[in-house]
Amino acid sequence: MPIYEYQCMECEHEFDSLLPMKSRKRPTKEPCPKCNKKTVGQRISKTTMGADMTLTPNKKTGGQWNTLMDKMKSGTPDRYHHGLDKASSRSAGRFGPQ
Repeated sequence: MPIYEYQCMECEHEFDSLLPMKSRKRPTKEPCPKCNKKTVGQRISKTTMGADMTLTPNKKTGGQWNTLMDKMKSGTPDRYHHGLDKASSRSAGRFGPQ
């Protein structure tokens, strides 16, 4: 179950709750645990998920990626090879457009 963060708009008290996804809006309908006002809103939480910054397609497939790319190159025109090479060099450490 994920942890959701909430804040009272009246007193600015911040709190969190470990809730199933279907109940994530429940605290916004309940009063603030500190001031008892019904002005609670859900905050946007920071993620705690991570990525293996060294993960590459070849590492993930145990070395099979390069073999697959070579087979794909043999059946495609040369103008597409740059895109296949670019896909092979990607890692989890890069964010945004590749």
